[in-house]
Amino acid sequence: TGSIAITNSAFMMSVLISALYIEMLLKRKSISGQSFGIAFWKCIGTLCATIFLLQGFSIFLQLLGFLCFILDVIYLVMIFNFYKKENLSLFTRKLNV
Repeated sequence: TGSIAITNSAFMMSVLISALYIEMLLKRKSISGQSFGIAFWKCIGTLCATIFLLQGFSIFLQLLGFLCFILDVIYLVMIFNFYKKENLSLFTRKLNV
């Protein structure tokens, strides 16, 4: 039905967006325009949606949700490592002293 197609496409787009965040960070080699907060809350949102998918949705959707969550965790760790490398606070983006 239409709602299944919409849900499938939404999660496929989410996987693509998560992968593109990682690619953007790798190409830019900086956290310009990105933040730990954005990465953290995107990851939490994906986790909540994926948990919801465990309530009887198709295996395909559950796998998409899980893949998106894994990509979000990778992105979160990458952002964290950039902050650590540049000695920035996760919350203020200012240098730690």
